[in-house]
Amino acid sequence: MAIDAMLEHVLLTQLRHAPLTRAELVRRTGATDDTAQSALDELVEDGSVARLTQRGMPAEYELTGAGAVRLKLVAEMLDSPSRAIGRALGGLLAGALSEGALDSSPERMTPEELERMVLRALGHGRKSRDELVRRTGAEPDEIQGVLDHLLRTSTIVRRPQDIGPAEYELVGARPKRRPPVQRQNRSTPLTSDDRQRCAVALTDLYTAGTIDQAELSRRINLFVTTAQTRRDLKAVFDGLPMPDLDGPLPSGSPTPEVSLAARPPAAERQLVVRFVKELAVGVVFVGVLIVAHAPLTMAGLAGLIVGWRMFLVYRKWVKNHR
Repeated sequence: MAIDAMLEHVLLTQLRHAPLTRAELVRRTGATDDTAQSALDELVEDGSVARLTQRGMPAEYELTGAGAVRLKLVAEMLDSPSRAIGRALGGLLAGALSEGALDSSPERMTPEELERMVLRALGHGRKSRDELVRRTGAEPDEIQGVLDHLLRTSTIVRRPQDIGPAEYELVGARPKRRPPVQRQNRSTPLTSDDRQRCAVALTDLYTAGTIDQAELSRRINLFVTTAQTRRDLKAVFDGLPMPDLDGPLPSGSPTPEVSLAARPPAAERQLVVRFVKELAVGVVFVGVLIVAHAPLTMAGLAGLIVGWRMFLVYRKWVKNHR
């Protein structure tokens, strides 16, 4: 069963900062246990998320390199469906007509991002190079380059094994990690009055011209999806004055931009899902033609057919939602 696009986006966003358990993801997203587990299983199967097992503790889920790329694509689709679909279809037709093949190579991570992912994976215990390749989605040579750099800086040590490949371990790594719930209990949970004060503070900063519309939307989305305690507000108000959460409650209510910025309309999400289905069928069909060394005109014609079908879907959607 395909994952709902909004649920996929929320899960990947939550895992972007740190590994989380299924129970924590259920609490943050509001999804049921079965829905969250089904979505996580699919994300683990396609390599977007890695499952980290811990002895005597619930398993945690961590975002992989492929998952970071997927999060960027899903966020773009939800933010502007027509622009994202147009860019994808344009790239499909241009690649088929000019090169005779589709460029399906994933977006490369920077060395700094790859190093952070390797260190995060090693924070859960020893790992071999092959396991780090599987968890990050990077090439073996890239992983080996990062490992060599960390060995030279004495950040990690290499542990040869009697049987099997050598494993790598963080210098001074602790044998056990504290559960995420224990860390969160150290900070005061946000109340409904706290959330209203924060929403009004962000709106006032936007009205005063301190932040623009794009920055307001980004911070509101971060506030809605990640802020559970007062400590979490440091990331939301990074570089901005913190609101006085112990002062009097501001009069009035947040503007519509605050209440609607975290979730696009349901009708638009429905259009995104239908567009993605049509595009997926077209990509598979054009790919088969290219692999079979069919004439480029056939691939181009197939791309035009896909574009026409997507136009019909859009026209029907507009007619039904007038």
